[in-house]
Amino acid sequence: PEHGAVQSAQDTVHVAVTGACLIALAGRGPWSPDSLAGAKTLMRRIIDHHLDGRPLKTRELFAASRQRSA
Repeated sequence: PEHGAVQSAQDTVHVAVTGACLIALAGRGPWSPDSLAGAKTLMRRIIDHHLDGRPLKTRELFAASRQRSA
C-alpha cells in the first residue's frame, strides 16, 4: 500500500486489481460489478495495512446501534 499500484507477474502477497478498477477508482471510467468487487478487496487490504492487523469495530457498532433502536 505504501507504493501504490505495481505490476507483478506472480505475486502472492499483494491484491490483483484490474486496470478497469483502477480507472474507476480514479473517476475516469464506469463501475462494473468486477470493478466494485476489486475495489472492495483493495480497500479492505489498505485499511488492514494501516490498522496493523487490528480489527475494525464498525459492524459491532452498527449492530449495537440497531439493537438500541429496536
